[in-house]
Amino acid sequence: KRSAIVTLQGPFPRLVALLQQTELLQVIVLASDLELDVVPPKPDSQQVETKLKLKLSAYGRSAKAPS
Repeated sequence: KRSAIVTLQGPFPRLVALLQQTELLQVIVLASDLELDVVPPKPDSQQVETKLKLKLSAYGRSAKAPS
């Protein structure tokens, strides 16, 4: 098992797409402890972004060194 805390920021549909892509990996990936916030747009932009913080845990076989 390997775990990492990941923080991402971008348009909401792209963050959802990233989570969907993790489901397609060949290792088992679990997302937990999700925190979702709206980032206010910059004065010169109308685009609202989303900030996502989560813990990703990946389970798989560890590579063995050749003997």
